[in-house]
Amino acid sequence: MSRSRVPLLLALLLIAPSAAQAAPAWEPDANLQLPDAVQLQSHHVQLADLNHDGHADILFANSALTDTPTGNGKNQPNQLLWNDGNTGFTPDMVVFTDPDDVTVLRTGDLDGDGNLDVVGGATWGGNSYILMGDGVGGFSPGPALGTTARVGDIDLGDVDGDGDLDLVLTDFGTKQVLGGFDDPGGPIELWLNQGDGTMVNAVDQGWTVPGLLVGWSNDVSFVDIDNDFDLDILVMSRGGGADDIVDFPRGRLYINEGGDTFSYSDMDALPQAKYCPGAAYNDFNRDPQNPWDGDLQLDFFTLQLGGSVMDLARRNRVLTNSGGTLMTAPGFLTAPADAVGLDMVAAFLDHNNDGRPDVLLGGQQVNPVNAARLLYLEDGTHFDLEVEDPLPLDTDLIDIFDMQLADVNGDNKVDVIVAQQGQGLLNQLLIANDATPADTSPPVIGHYEIIGEAVKGGTLSLRARVNDYKNPVALHDWWWDDVEGDYWEPWVEYAADVTIPEFLALDDADKVRQYTEWYGEYMWIANIVKLPIAETFVYRFCARDRAGNQACTDPVAVDLIDPTCGDGKVEGLEECDDPNDPTCIDCFQCGNGICSYPSENNDNCSEDCFCGDGVVDENAEECDEDSVECVNCMICPDGNCDTDSNSDSNTDSNTDSNTDSNSDSNTDSNSDSNSATDSNSDSNSDSNTDSASASATDSATDSLGELDDDGCGCQARGPQAPVWSALALLGLLGLRRRRR
Repeated sequence: MSRSRVPLLLALLLIAPSAAQAAPAWEPDANLQLPDAVQLQSHHVQLADLNHDGHADILFANSALTDTPTGNGKNQPNQLLWNDGNTGFTPDMVVFTDPDDVTVLRTGDLDGDGNLDVVGGATWGGNSYILMGDGVGGFSPGPALGTTARVGDIDLGDVDGDGDLDLVLTDFGTKQVLGGFDDPGGPIELWLNQGDGTMVNAVDQGWTVPGLLVGWSNDVSFVDIDNDFDLDILVMSRGGGADDIVDFPRGRLYINEGGDTFSYSDMDALPQAKYCPGAAYNDFNRDPQNPWDGDLQLDFFTLQLGGSVMDLARRNRVLTNSGGTLMTAPGFLTAPADAVGLDMVAAFLDHNNDGRPDVLLGGQQVNPVNAARLLYLEDGTHFDLEVEDPLPLDTDLIDIFDMQLADVNGDNKVDVIVAQQGQGLLNQLLIANDATPADTSPPVIGHYEIIGEAVKGGTLSLRARVNDYKNPVALHDWWWDDVEGDYWEPWVEYAADVTIPEFLALDDADKVRQYTEWYGEYMWIANIVKLPIAETFVYRFCARDRAGNQACTDPVAVDLIDPTCGDGKVEGLEECDDPNDPTCIDCFQCGNGICSYPSENNDNCSEDCFCGDGVVDENAEECDEDSVECVNCMICPDGNCDTDSNSDSNTDSNTDSNTDSNSDSNTDSNSDSNSATDSNSDSNSDSNTDSASASATDSATDSLGELDDDGCGCQARGPQAPVWSALALLGLLGLRRRRR
């Protein structure tokens, strides 16, 4: 512990009110303990399912807590602990073998391959880095992260709307790990992802990002402060200074103005933003009974906000959001919930299942104010001190620097993982006991929108704010499907040409489900590749949390419009955007490099239409692969049984028999197969699809006995081929790997 803290701690001991003892809501479990690492000092903890097995793993970022000169004396190995399927944790011995001075580790899919990657932020003299994950627990060095900042915190989010995760980081300052109130620090840095995990500095790309100093900062977040669905930046600072000195290091709020510009929101929008180690966000005035009647804006719980270095009034404060301006709300925190303390982290959960975010506080032990307290949000108007000692009164739990929550043992209760910064103190896993009820509270879906117009056959994006009370949001917050082997991220479900009552009466199998992708804060985006060709469609957002609680918005009916020919966009059924064409459908623009089939084809426009142009001309081609004139393609299944191609074995075995018997065999079996296909086409159940597929396969094998060039059965030939091709396509779509 720093000696500079001792006078303040003694003063707090003298004035702090007495606290009654209470039974903890979380406690150690002898069968679920973290491996001992007493020599390590942790700054941040990150939970993430890094091997995609349905269980949250643990990352600890470690660095020695000393003010020694820059050098290897600070370096310590980081930790990756694998969750053994709710039974314990095993240390990884491969990923973090070399010590470094990284103080923060964050996870996200940086290259769009569906696997979580890791970003490590180093402090003094170390190199920050990116590790690319393979989805099964392996990691390899990724693109270099070219910052020289002494990183205090990192957050990820898609700030430029191009579909990949960018990052923002803070420059901690020059005063080493212990920091200092007067440390000037440095400006935040915004790095833009190029799609493969390569990061380039936004300022170098012509972006406007304010260069104001932020000193001693351990907390930066992408947040949508003004509900315009893009990401703003909130950075908190433990530094201080006079309120009228704009350039003095303090907390900052930067507003995303769209395009490539962030602007500094003046100090009135972020009151007293100094001496504050962090802030957590949620919607405090949301009414669970009328969830979309409130302001749907993020409010903030800030720690040790305001005052001065020795000011004993450094209490936590609630900042409520009014159109993007944050205002102090004294009534939200009154005694004893606002006890003086040294809280370092606030973690949200709905502990009492009332549909409102409660907050678990963690920090330094300041007797008689404990290292952790649990506050309940009552009626959306104020926080009450519910449990004064939610974590065990243990002399070894006295310096909580970071904390994250997740169900790590599969009992549908939220557990607590604690990172302790003090030398000789162990990180701890605390399991929810009988004082913590099982989670029965459904997820929260806030404001949502459609981006642009809904065009028949066109693309459409929809965005929503969705969370399960906790922040940061994580993949393992959501339902794990054991059969599919994947998470159910929040999704959009929709159906065409139905009324809202008809939509609500539909089975899940009769609706289309489009999963969303996370792009920062609690924000999710769904991209529908092709809307139905219909007059209307009805949609809603849904989410199911890890415990199986599900929430959906009210359905919304949307009129689908015809594309506008000549508006500069090719969308929906359009093949071109020629204002001289009355429909933009039967386009004939030979020579533009695009084969607008069927109006253009191999015969009337060989300049654009040819074998390998990406279009199959049904009058001249069997495929569009690299073969002789796109015939005899030897593609299975392709709807063509190429029995007369160049396969010697197939030619020898089938030439004679095919001449006489194949006609009768195909006639009988195809007739039977077609009737089976017709009868099954009315059913949407998985079982009928499976049985129909199996029946068709058996029929092809037994009655046809005929092989394609590559040994494929010839069942794909005949009138039923389009049906099976469609089923095959649906099967491929069902095997998609979603980005994490």
